[in-house]
Amino acid sequence: MTTSPPPPLGTRLAGKVCAVTGATGIAAASAARFLAEGAEVFVISLHEHDCVALAEQLASDRFSWTTADVSDEAKTEAAFAVCRERYGRLDGLFAVAGGSGRPLGDGVLHEISLAAWNATLALNLTTGFLPAREATRLMLDQPAGGSTS
Repeated sequence: MTTSPPPPLGTRLAGKVCAVTGATGIAAASAARFLAEGAEVFVISLHEHDCVALAEQLASDRFSWTTADVSDEAKTEAAFAVCRERYGRLDGLFAVAGGSGRPLGDGVLHEISLAAWNATLALNLTTGFLPAREATRLMLDQPAGGSTS
């Protein structure tokens, strides 16, 4: 059985639009990698200053961003509407937004309140669910599909 060699680095994602939730840490590194692979990158992050800093760091005309709280349904829908308007498509999503629940009151099991538990779930699960749902809806409307993770 013969297989074709993988495409050269810098071209594997050429012509693709990839969305990333978050603009720091793993999200920033992923956005840089997607750009290095040739993708158009659309970042959705809670804080404008993080997006601006990432845009300055990446200095690419294939990078754009919007701000949204991706634990909020209406704001997540609006962010993906911006992506649809800007690119007309979406080929991949890396939903990485989240963080520590400690500032929300998360802690040891016998001391955590239900409110802190729910806030931590929203920070780390809803921020994956809503972007994946909206990305899937966008991808289902296009002939080529896409991929979420």
